[in-house]
Amino acid sequence: MEVFPGITMDPGIRFGKLCLTGTRMDVATIVSTLSAGETIEAIQEAYALSREQVLTALRYTARMSQHIFLQQWNMFLEYSAGRKFSASFLSSIAGLGVYC
Repeated sequence: MEVFPGITMDPGIRFGKLCLTGTRMDVATIVSTLSAGETIEAIQEAYALSREQVLTALRYTARMSQHIFLQQWNMFLEYSAGRKFSASFLSSIAGLGVYC
């Protein structure tokens, strides 16, 4: 099942981990390898992937992090409905690109 363009999930492949379409390469491995300091080129060579496949894993991760942030932000807004906040607090969240 495609969950994002270029990313699929199949219970029969890698125990259902999210993988690049048509491969057994899971997104988590790509992203963790990048976060450990490897270059895109090194990952391409080590796992026989295209640059576009590596970037697809990053796009998916970025999209999911936005989604999680927005879920948490909406929970905060529900919790804080009707409460007053200091100007410094409102200024600090504006720095995150979030506006009330």
